[in-house]
Amino acid sequence: MTDPRTPSPQPATVEAPAPHAASPHTPGAALPPAQGTDGFSIAALVTGVVGLGVVPIVLGVVGLNRTRKTGRAGKGLAIAGIALGAVAVLVWGLLIGVAVRTLSDVQDGQAYGDNAVLDVLWDGCAGGDDGSCEDLFAKSLPGTEYQEFGATCGGRSESMTCAG
Repeated sequence: MTDPRTPSPQPATVEAPAPHAASPHTPGAALPPAQGTDGFSIAALVTGVVGLGVVPIVLGVVGLNRTRKTGRAGKGLAIAGIALGAVAVLVWGLLIGVAVRTLSDVQDGQAYGDNAVLDVLWDGCAGGDDGSCEDLFAKSLPGTEYQEFGATCGGRSESMTCAG
């Protein structure tokens, strides 16, 4: 018999396992905040520093949208990339404009009144100086009004032989 004063042994209890923390793969679980800096924002800054024009603008806009949605760092990098891209577009536009203007001046600078040195030779050739006609032909660009005038001895000949 058992002594009534002695407590009876308690059955062993099994503790339930602690609930697991939600993993990103658990349906309906909130995603943890993203870590690191947004890659598009970094790319916007790098391409902006290199001066690739429109590329950093596009990457910067994508980077801004991504940082806003994900909470990742990189908003400042994206903005800097957009700004550098805008500056690059302006600089490239100016360079292209200067290049077009320069090429235009070279072509436009080959008619009477555009080049003081060639104008003097033109006047000499028109006055009958065959040496001026030869120099005008030699010093002017091919296919220009100056070269044609020198080649025809100021219109006195069909070919480069000015002596009559």
